[in-house]
Amino acid sequence: MSLVFSSVLYAQAESDGEIRRVHTAPVMIDGEALFHVAGTNSYPAQARADEVAERIKTVARDRALSPDDISLRELDERIDVYVANHRIVVLYPVDASAEGVALPELAQAVSERLKDSLLSFREQRTDRYLLFATLKSLGALVLCVGGILVTVWAFRRWHRYLEERFKERVQGLKIESFEILRAENIWLVLTRCNNFISWVLVFVLVYAGVEFILSQYPWTRATSNILLDWLIDPLKQMLLSIVEYLPSLIFLAILVTITRYCIKLLYLFFLGVEKERVVLQGFEPEWALPTYKLCRFFIIVLAAVLAYPYIPGSGSAAFQGLSIFLGVMVSLGASSAVASIVAGYAITYRRAFKIGDMIKVGEHTGVVEDMRLLVTHLRTFHNEEVVLPNSQLLNSSVINLSRPAQADGLVIHTSVGIGYETPWRQVEAMLKEAASRTRSLKTSPAPFVLVKNLGDYGIEYQLNVYVSGPTHLPHRYADLHRNILDVFNEYGVAIMTPSYVADPDDQKLVPPHGWYAAPAKAPEGAVPPVKTNNTDPDKKR
Repeated sequence: MSLVFSSVLYAQAESDGEIRRVHTAPVMIDGEALFHVAGTNSYPAQARADEVAERIKTVARDRALSPDDISLRELDERIDVYVANHRIVVLYPVDASAEGVALPELAQAVSERLKDSLLSFREQRTDRYLLFATLKSLGALVLCVGGILVTVWAFRRWHRYLEERFKERVQGLKIESFEILRAENIWLVLTRCNNFISWVLVFVLVYAGVEFILSQYPWTRATSNILLDWLIDPLKQMLLSIVEYLPSLIFLAILVTITRYCIKLLYLFFLGVEKERVVLQGFEPEWALPTYKLCRFFIIVLAAVLAYPYIPGSGSAAFQGLSIFLGVMVSLGASSAVASIVAGYAITYRRAFKIGDMIKVGEHTGVVEDMRLLVTHLRTFHNEEVVLPNSQLLNSSVINLSRPAQADGLVIHTSVGIGYETPWRQVEAMLKEAASRTRSLKTSPAPFVLVKNLGDYGIEYQLNVYVSGPTHLPHRYADLHRNILDVFNEYGVAIMTPSYVADPDDQKLVPPHGWYAAPAKAPEGAVPPVKTNNTDPDKKR
């Protein structure tokens, strides 16, 4: 007679015509369910089943009690099952109702199962049975280890065979000149599939060996019986979830595929724009990569918005709470990062500079080595790397030293302070002569001198010269300053602004015959220049 074993069964209460729920629990002996018993709120089914199992084990351990001494004693609406004088279980109509059979039929089936259980319990604890169980376990262990070694060896040989015979023949998947899948990626997928199959076989061998060994002993048979449930139940739940979400997963797979290839086509297009194979009127090539990143971001955001309702669990309160939490964290903690990102794109599109340009930002001067999403890297004259946030560049004045050099050249300048007693024509001539002695400067356009300021104690002259580019500026300034010192020393003019202790005897004026003191040259018809020496040791300054 077959019994229906389940953890929760339903029965009808004929007295009031309602369906009530009857909780049952199995009586487990050595990992096998003999029968089920019902419970109440005050006496739970599991507690009752555990108590019955302990009685059966107590009787089974007493070999003086014969399994043939099982008897049934029918009382008022119940049947007691005895082994000799030991009562094992009391069966009630609710137990029979839960199983869907009559109470006498249930009692007869329980007595038969009880007899078989007592005989099996005693037999499986004999020395002969345990010796054979140990021998079978050792054999299974040897077979399992041997099977694993053979599987690993066979798959390694198979992998080498495939690599020698077919790796060079694998071709990428292309549509005309557009490569969809590379040959390396196809071979990688095949290799990983091969490894996955080998690991699955190894896992099956290990699982089968462990389950077989545990099933040989009565104390571990219950564990061996639930091993399969540990493996099957998660897989069953996953399979049911996959089947339930299969339409959504298909939609997500199609959306991801379309998004991926749209981004790839977009990259190829902007790569052509950057390489100037595709020309867009009014669109600079250096804008191509930043524009591609912006378009990629918006495509991904659009895909995420479309995919959100189809993500498993997206409608749960936990998922929504996590989304809100992440949104708050990003809004609070990423304000400076977002500002730098926006500033980086603003700098790119306003064409303030590009990689390779020499720029000056505040106190920093250097060559732009890299322009990232958040920061810009500069390499200074001292070989120092300066990392500037893009937000600082957007809010500061940026001087591009490389762009003017592409036309007439870059103008560099330096200033000197000279007393009023020195003619300005002489000073300008000396400054131009110093510029002509500096080899690293351009001669066309010619250098020029500006009178910047008529100060309290002297005149400020600014020498402006052209250079071909912003490279080696410190060395060019150093050469120019050395030549200025030499020229002024040669003509006896001190580079200083006088600081008075007392007024000198002579007025701080330049007579007409000294206007064109050497090396200045007077124009035709002007007063002839007279070379003067302005280094009078008795003059107080």
